[in-house]
Amino acid sequence: MKVTQLDCLCVILLHLLHTAGSEKFEVLGPTDSIVAVAGDDIVLPCYLKPNISVEDMTVDWLNLDIIDGRVFRYQNSEIIRDDQIPSYRGRTSLFEEELWRGNTSLKLTRVQGTDEGHYKCLIQSKSWYDDFTVQVLVKAVGSKPVVSIVGHREGGMGLLCESEGWHPEPELVWLNSKGVHLSAGPPEIHRSFKGFYRVKRHVIVQETDTNRFTCRVQQRQINEKMETEIHLPTVGSKPVVSIEGHREGGMGLLCESEGWHPDPELVWLDSKGVHLSARTLETHRDFKGFYRVKQHVIVQETDTNHFTCRVQQKRINEKMETEIHLPSELFDPTPWRMAFIVLCCLGAIIGIGLSLAIYCICYKKGNGEII
Repeated sequence: MKVTQLDCLCVILLHLLHTAGSEKFEVLGPTDSIVAVAGDDIVLPCYLKPNISVEDMTVDWLNLDIIDGRVFRYQNSEIIRDDQIPSYRGRTSLFEEELWRGNTSLKLTRVQGTDEGHYKCLIQSKSWYDDFTVQVLVKAVGSKPVVSIVGHREGGMGLLCESEGWHPEPELVWLNSKGVHLSAGPPEIHRSFKGFYRVKRHVIVQETDTNRFTCRVQQRQINEKMETEIHLPTVGSKPVVSIEGHREGGMGLLCESEGWHPDPELVWLDSKGVHLSARTLETHRDFKGFYRVKQHVIVQETDTNHFTCRVQQKRINEKMETEIHLPSELFDPTPWRMAFIVLCCLGAIIGIGLSLAIYCICYKKGNGEII
C-alpha cells in the first residue's frame, strides 16, 4: 500500500489533536473565601482536573490586588524567586511531593495584614492553560486599648486612647459610664509595613458623678472588640484636722479627707516639713469608687507647734493640706488635770445636793406636809 504525503499530513494532524486534547485540564479550588488569622499558617487549595502531573508545567500564584503581584512561581521543575514580592519571601511553598498528581496548593506561613487579597492560581503547559481565583481575608484582633491622661484641655480633661495590631481597619469610640457615645476628635489611623492598623483618638471630658469613661476599639466585620475603662483622678476635700486630747505623753490629732480617686496618700509634717510617724492610714471606698482617708498622730510640743496634714495624689500631681497651730497651754497636762478635778468636785457637790433635795421632799411627804 502506497502512503501519500496527504496521508502523512493527516496522521500528524491527528497526533497533534490527540496530544493537545490529552493536555487539556481544569484548575479548581474552593468557592468560599479563606479567612486567615494573623500569625497563622494557611493553605490556598488549587489542583488540576484530571489529576495529571504539573512537574513540566509553569505554576504561578499571583495577588491580583498588588501591581506586579507575583507571590510564587514554579517553572521547569525549579522555584523562581527573581520577581517575587519581597514580603512573601521565605513564607511560600508548594507541596512538591504532590505535584505529580496535580496538587498546586500554596502554603503561606506567618500570615500578615498585607496578605489579604484575591489570589490567582495560574497553570500553563506547552499547549494549554487555566486559572482559578480565591479571596483571602485576614483577621487580626489588636491590643487592649491604652488610655492616658493628657491634662486639662478647653475646660475639661483631655484623654488619649491607642490600640494597635488590628486588621481590617477598626473603629474607635469613647463612651461615658452610661454607654453613651462621646464627641471626640478625628481618629488617627496608621498602617504598618505588615498591613496591621494602629488607631488613636483624643477626647475632652467633663466631670461627672462617676468620672468613668471607656475607650472601645471594635471591628464589626469580624465581630471583635477590645475596651478599657478609666476612672478619672479626682481631687478630694480639704483635710479636716481635729484635736483628740492628750495621748501617750503628747497631743492626739486626727486628719480626714474624702472624695479622692485613686486612693491618695496622707502624711503628717512638722513645721520644717519633716514627716511625722503616725498610725496606720485608714482607707474607705464608697459605692461610687471615691476614697476617704483618715489618720491619727500624736505630736510633741515644739518651738512653733505648727503641724500640717497633707493628702496627695502623686499620679496627678495634686495635693490638699491643712495646717494647725496648737497653743503651748494644751501641752501642759496640769490645767487639764485641775479642770478634771474641779469638774469632778462640782459633779459630786451637785450629786449630793440633788440627793439631799430628794430626801427632804420624800420626808416631808411622809409627814403629811404640804409643800
